[in-house]
Amino acid sequence: MFKLYGRKSSFKKDKKSGEMLLNQIQSRNIKNFLEIGVYQGVTARNVCEILNKSDGNLNFSKKGMVSIYIGFIWKKDPILVKGSLDRFRDFTYIDDNVEALVSCHSKTITFGEVYNLSSGKKTIVKDLVKSIFNAFNLPMDYKVIELQNTPGDSFGFHSNPNKIKKHLDWEPKVNLNDGLKKYYNWVRSVPVTEKLDSYHPFRILQ
Repeated sequence: MFKLYGRKSSFKKDKKSGEMLLNQIQSRNIKNFLEIGVYQGVTARNVCEILNKSDGNLNFSKKGMVSIYIGFIWKKDPILVKGSLDRFRDFTYIDDNVEALVSCHSKTITFGEVYNLSSGKKTIVKDLVKSIFNAFNLPMDYKVIELQNTPGDSFGFHSNPNKIKKHLDWEPKVNLNDGLKKYYNWVRSVPVTEKLDSYHPFRILQ
């Protein structure tokens, strides 16, 4: 996936125009890849774009908005939000994504198609933070520090999942609040430590 994230844009026009151009390039390249793969008999059947997932992620401080914010709570630190609290994202729970991916692999209707795996719902960052507070039984005055945004970060994005709903009768079953509560139950079993190798979620659930 092509992204303008964490780096300066090489486009002379504004960032939004650059992102639109990259999205067009990305979409065209994915379709071309599928068409070539189908023509040459390559086993790649379809492409699914996953926007944001809310799940147990061991990289608390490095990857994913939900994981990063919860990582601060896990360490009992203030939540550092890089960028405006008015930004927005589209979240799905990992179990729903896995179900969609399995369905895509097993249904012939998906052959050569491109799907968005998303809820189709816009979640404002400040609402996400409040939902995290509720799931983790934290007071609403838990400290949140709004910092300068990461260069190249998108102000907001969400996608339309209607195509995969139509083809596979798929839609997310776990909403954001329930997904965060599941995340909370997992985080409670992870001690605050520098080394997390022995606390992989599969091992915890055994």
